Amino acid sequence: MACSSLFDYLVREIGYTPASAQRRIDAARMMQQVPELGSKIENGTLKLTQVSQVQQVLRLAKKENKTQLLPSEKRDLLERLENKTGPESELILAKEFNLSPQTQFKQKIQKDESVRIELTLSKEQMESLDRAKELLSHALPGATFAEVITSLAQRYVKQRTGVNTSVKNHRPPSPARSQIPRRKSKALRISLGNRFHLRSEKAF
Repeated sequence: MACSSLFDYLVREIGYTPASAQRRIDAARMMQQVPELGSKIENGTLKLTQVSQVQQVLRLAKKENKTQLLPSEKRDLLERLENKTGPESELILAKEFNLSPQTQFKQKIQKDESVRIELTLSKEQMESLDRAKELLSHALPGATFAEVITSLAQRYVKQRTGVNTSVKNHRPPSPARSQIPRRKSKALRISLGNRFHLRSEKAF
């Protein structure tokens, strides 16, 4: 069955997750205007996630402010993100494009009855949560923020009511990285160019 798009091809035929496929498409499109990007991704100076962040922000800026960057401006912006972490890159982009903070609360019930929540914390609130996570590290080593929030909530409920609501934290298993057959990997190289077939962890 023919694929309807490059995204469809990467997901259905190559085996990438939707997010991984979109990151590669974002990077491939950026490389058309900034050719040297490929070598910077290969040596780890820039990561696919950063390039995808830039593309997402550019799409948002074009939609909200009608802002479009020239290839030279995109090159300069990417240089500012070199060797930066994900959060550092997000902050640079938010300030560069004067993006309004997202404040809408989102809650979605999933098929296993877990609940996915998206919310915005102020800088001070995030610092408090980070501090709580640090203080709980002895009891909850390597805990996620969901586990930290749950632990704090359970302690508060017990303090106020005397009822112990603690349950064993459940961490869903991390999905295994898709194994890409050699034949299909070659097809990917043909589709995106010989320089764009990244496999190392630092590229993600």
